Order: sequence, then structure tokens, then C-alpha cells
Amino acid sequence: MKTSFLFCSAFGGVLGYYALSLFSPPVSLVLAACALPAVFAAGKIMKKDSSLSPAALAVAAALGLAAGCVSGTAARKPFSPGLPPEKITLLKGTLLDDPRTGRSGGGFANLAVSSAGAGNLPGCDTVRSSADGTVMVFFPDSSIPRLTEFGRGGEIFVEGAFSKRADRAGVFGARAVHLVTPSSPLEQFRTGARSSLVQSLYALDKSGLAAALLLGSRDNLDQGLADSYREAGLSHILALSGMHLSFFSGILAFLLKKPLGKKAAAGAGLLFIAVFVFMVGPQPSLVRAAIMYAIGVWAVLFGMPKHTLAFLAAAFLLQIAIDPVSGFSVSFMLSYAALAGLLLLGNKLAFLMNGRVPPFLAGALSASLGAFIASAPFVSAFFGDLRPGGIISGIVIVPLTTLFMALSLMFLASGGFLPPAASAVLAFLEKCITVTVSAAAGIPGVPAPFYPVLAASVFLAGLVCFAENRLGKYRNRLEPFA
Repeated sequence: MKTSFLFCSAFGGVLGYYALSLFSPPVSLVLAACALPAVFAAGKIMKKDSSLSPAALAVAAALGLAAGCVSGTAARKPFSPGLPPEKITLLKGTLLDDPRTGRSGGGFANLAVSSAGAGNLPGCDTVRSSADGTVMVFFPDSSIPRLTEFGRGGEIFVEGAFSKRADRAGVFGARAVHLVTPSSPLEQFRTGARSSLVQSLYALDKSGLAAALLLGSRDNLDQGLADSYREAGLSHILALSGMHLSFFSGILAFLLKKPLGKKAAAGAGLLFIAVFVFMVGPQPSLVRAAIMYAIGVWAVLFGMPKHTLAFLAAAFLLQIAIDPVSGFSVSFMLSYAALAGLLLLGNKLAFLMNGRVPPFLAGALSASLGAFIASAPFVSAFFGDLRPGGIISGIVIVPLTTLFMALSLMFLASGGFLPPAASAVLAFLEKCITVTVSAAAGIPGVPAPFYPVLAASVFLAGLVCFAENRLGKYRNRLEPFA
């Protein structure tokens, strides 16, 4: 895999998916004309595979552009109910994911709508029409236990209305839920097994933190703690992603590498991750990490070089092709932006910190800063402010979280038993995590309008690249005299 070839493909895919799918053709052509030279330049200045010709980079960008346009157009397909949305009072469809608990009670999930009904139309009582598209449905508290038991993939019938609030466009508020067709036996088994694991972990810590970290279930997570994570800028710690898969795959590699060998252990890890993703649900950031792991295993099995940036680029193209809608989710954008920033800027920042920041701190701080710079525009666009306190607090939280997850996993593996000493350590770790997150949440956020933040992020990224390049040349000139 040529790193710069895949990089240009992904850059073209981003352009096609987000820009060309949202604007009219004339605007799209202008954007393409302005952005494609930057794509070629970015691919050429990369240190690896810089020998690729401009023609090869142009082909890569064009292929990515075409793939992005196709996926972006499919993702932006509007909900088509065949009836005026403000009149719709009935929806029938299939649950696409597990219902999640909302902050203000109740729950919500995506519904693939197959038909819609409207009442109070002139000259008739109720009209039914076929419909197409996906709608976010908010469910009442009383329906959540049954929906959870029913499982995703089941067919339901809901009564309610679309929200009239400006910030809730396309959201259907259900006041009554009727179960029509159950999900498959395999899906019901998955739902039951996941529920049993969640309850076992909830017995371990009443805050629900272990279930949130290991299984992505926030139904029992203490609301105050969840709010603190968000206000501290540490929500990504709770979102299942590469950090969590690295934890599981690291444990498997440690246990299986010696008896099975490197390749067999990698294959076993991939099988476990596939089961894990099926069990907890295909969350966009988790799917991204799983695809990258699968590509990494493929590279190990066939003796190919490992280039994480190339893996990230390939994962983006594969994910928007497999699930076009996921690319417009907040977690998808933040996941890819943060990892891209870590890979593109993290090493450069670590190089600039060398000799100025203690080595044990430089790696974590540079990674955190790189991710923050790249993801800041997205955080600003979706949340309106930045939480810089998360840069420092994340350095403390990540190792604490890793230890907490290890002990919680030991609890599950032991059938629900931990020695008193381990239980005391687990309680102490949870207390440390809670105190650290609460302290970080006390650091006020910074109001951050989107365009100034975007300009600042681009400027900082360019400054880091320029400074790293200049410092590298300076140190190379001094090296013969050392």
C-alpha cells in the first residue's frame, strides 16, 4: 500500500463526501478546482512514497472523489414519507440500533421507516403511505425495557409527532410504541447476552462506569459523572473506539502470541473484535477502529508494511462505502479527525518538545495536542465551545481508565469475583477517575465560533509542520559537530 496514494484517495473522498454532496454543481466544481491541487501537494510532501508521480496522485484523488460523491449522495438521501411531515402521527419501521437512554429520560434509536400515517387531513381521518429513509425516534420511559428485550432489527409501530423545535428537525417523538415483529433469534441472543454482561458489571460498580467503558452501555451510568465527562472534554474516553480495541487486542496478543504465533494470534484477535462489535453494536468510532485493525491483520498475514496513516485512509473509504449514513454522525467525524491529527501532528509535536518536556510526558501531551488541533473545528461546529482542560486531564485519565478496565475485565472473567485487595484497588481507581474528571469539568470552556476555530486550527497545523521542518534541518546541520 502506497501511503501517499491512499492519503490522496481519502482526501478526495472527504471532498466528494462532504463538500460535493452538499453543494450545487457550480459550487462543487469551484471547490474541486481549489482543493485538488492541495491534495496533490499534500501527497507529494509526505516523506514516504514521495516518488509517486503527479499522475498517480491525480488518479488516486479522482478515484476517492468519485467514491466520496457516490457515498455522500446516498447518505444525504432525504426522508421521503409521501405525506406532510407536520401531519404525520404514525410511523412503522425497523429498529437499526439498540435504544439508548437520553439525558432527560426515555430513550432514542434510529428507525428505518417503511410506512407513515397522517391524521386530521381534510376530508379523511387517517391516510397511510409508503415511506423511505431513516428517522431518529425518541421513546417514552415505559417502552425502553421492552424495546431493549425486543432487540434491534425488530419491526415496531409508533404513535406521536415530529418535533417542531428548530434543533430537533427530523426527530419523531413517540408517545406510544407497539411491537410488531421480533428480531431474529441471533439478535435476541445478542441482546440477552449483552444485557447479562451489563448487569454483571453494574453489580461491580454502581456508577455504571465499567459497563460504559467495556460495553458502551451508558444506561446505568451516573448522570452527574456523564455530564462531568462531557464538560471536561473527555467524552471520547466513554465512546468505544481505538483505545478500547487496543486494550482488548493487547491483552489477546499477550495471551496468544507465544502459544499460537504472531499471525494466528492476530487472526484470533480479529475474530474477537468482530464478535465484540456485533455484541455492543456498530458505533461509528468503533467500526473505524475495527476496520483499521482488520487492515492491520491483513498486512501482518501477507507481510505488508504497516503505515497507520494508510490504514486510516483506507478505513475511511471502506466505512463510507459500507455505511454511507455513518459519515455524517458526530462520533465518526471526531474519531477520524482526532486520529488524523494524532498521526499527522503528534510526532511533529513530540519532536518539537524533545529536550523541553520530560520524555514520559512528551508522548502523551503531543498526541493529545495533535488530536485537539485537528478535532477543534468539529467540536466547535457541534458544541459551540472548546474544552482545553481535556488536553491535560486526558493524560491522567487514560492510564487510570486502562487499569480500571483491566480489573473490571478480570471481574467478568472470574465469574463475578474479585479478591478484597483487587476490589479495594478498583474502588480507589474509580474514585480517582471521578475526582479527576470532576476537577477537569470545573475548567470553563472557551466560546469558539466555527470559522475562527477552523482558521486557527489550519494555522496551528501549518505552524507545527513548518517549525518541525526548520528544527529538523537545523539539527541535521549540527549533527556532524556533535
